[in-house]
Amino acid sequence: MTYPVNRQALAQSHIEEGLKHFDARALDQARLCFETAAALCPTLADAYYHLARTQVLSNDHPSAERAALAGLQAEPRHAGCAHVLGLIMSEGDRLSEGLVWLKVAAEGAPQHAQVLRDLGVVELFLGDIESARQHLMAAVKLDAHSHEVLFNLVRITDMSGDTEDVRLLMEGMLRLSETIDTLPPALAIQVCYGLAKAYEDHGDADEAFAWLQRGCAAQRSLSDYDSAGHIARLKRTAEIFDTPLLERLAGQGLASDRPIFIMGLPRSGTTLVEQIVSAHPDVYGAGETPTLLNLLIASTGAGGTLFPEWGAQMVGVDCKTIGQAYLNGLPSGPAGQTRTTDKRLENSEFLGLIHLILPNAPIIHVRRDPRDMAFSCYALLFSDGQQWTYDLDELAAHYRAQEALMAHWKAVLPPGRILEVSYEALVADVETEARRIVAHCGLAWDDACLAFHRSRRPVRSASAAQVRQPIYDTSIGRWRKFEKHLRPLFDAMGLEQEPSAGHRQPKRHPNKV
Repeated sequence: MTYPVNRQALAQSHIEEGLKHFDARALDQARLCFETAAALCPTLADAYYHLARTQVLSNDHPSAERAALAGLQAEPRHAGCAHVLGLIMSEGDRLSEGLVWLKVAAEGAPQHAQVLRDLGVVELFLGDIESARQHLMAAVKLDAHSHEVLFNLVRITDMSGDTEDVRLLMEGMLRLSETIDTLPPALAIQVCYGLAKAYEDHGDADEAFAWLQRGCAAQRSLSDYDSAGHIARLKRTAEIFDTPLLERLAGQGLASDRPIFIMGLPRSGTTLVEQIVSAHPDVYGAGETPTLLNLLIASTGAGGTLFPEWGAQMVGVDCKTIGQAYLNGLPSGPAGQTRTTDKRLENSEFLGLIHLILPNAPIIHVRRDPRDMAFSCYALLFSDGQQWTYDLDELAAHYRAQEALMAHWKAVLPPGRILEVSYEALVADVETEARRIVAHCGLAWDDACLAFHRSRRPVRSASAAQVRQPIYDTSIGRWRKFEKHLRPLFDAMGLEQEPSAGHRQPKRHPNKV
């Protein structure tokens, strides 16, 4: 005698078994259980949801996307599948597509703080600041411990006011600060930075700097950054990419002017310049694409030498080969956008190579008063990289090394090869500077470049909220509130104390590089 099999119940048992493996991070066993559940009951969306989550943890995003889509085919409003799919698309720079599914997830799970947080962050990247604020605020009311939600809200909120939202955020941070030593390190660091921002907005520079120092020290303790090794590599790059090498390989690269390189130290205004350039209808803004960095990391020379050492053995054909490999990997926009910005800040290290492989590609170097730049770096918790910003001595050493490297590039590259843009000059006269920038890129002027703040292109940098606003100058001279705390930093950077309260570029000590 045969008995009917309850396939859904059997599939559910496989899901329960798979979740045990998932919690133990036995991902292969978990994946097999969830695949079996989906095969037994193809209409069971939960099976696909858990399968997609497992594949995300296994870094198999294409399979995870297919699983989430299959789950949504079985149950079109399944919040879990929509959430996973939205995150996969967003993290793959398909933010507009991801936003659609994150909204579906939020509708299906309005009490899930992490879903609302993820929706708010994508809205922030896409420039919908008010919707982002609403969803992040809803998330923090549900769970103040949600990943970065409190921190992101404080970053985009003027904490000097006496509103219900400001009080809620401040109370939340102060409550967390009471048990800060027991919090997960990432959350504790965010509380430090959040309180630093709040006290700065309130005008209490001493309290703000105390929290900032605590947050920076904690963040630095999590990093294995080698400051001396990094600076030695910058110096070695300048030694290898010298005048004889550049002259020997001159004219051997590709003629393409498709990339527009925008670089400078963090917080110097590079995002603003890219926003202006990418507002041009012919330009696609690729942001901080790691295309060149990844290419160089994967490249080795004779005997397995790494960059910059293999640069000394380069021959003419290498210029074209590397240039083409870079162009092949560079993201491209819709048809008609024939130019692409590359705003990877680390590209300043590779300027000699960039000139050799793409001698016609425009290069824009953005400068800002180094005191504002340095403090802005120190006061920001970066989402990735920039590990030299969390220690004042390392910050000063990096600044001096970058100054020396840029001085080298200006000495060995042809005159006019690098367009220098002053952030302060851009803020003072945006149209004049924007026209100069656009002309350097070889583009015809377009008035859209002055309406950059209306652009809907995604911006993932720390300036995501700022570049959605018209030009403002309120961040110029921000360092002055903290001058007594920052004087040792400025001395180590080689900057003379300025008697005037104006916004002139500070002088450098003549005996310092």
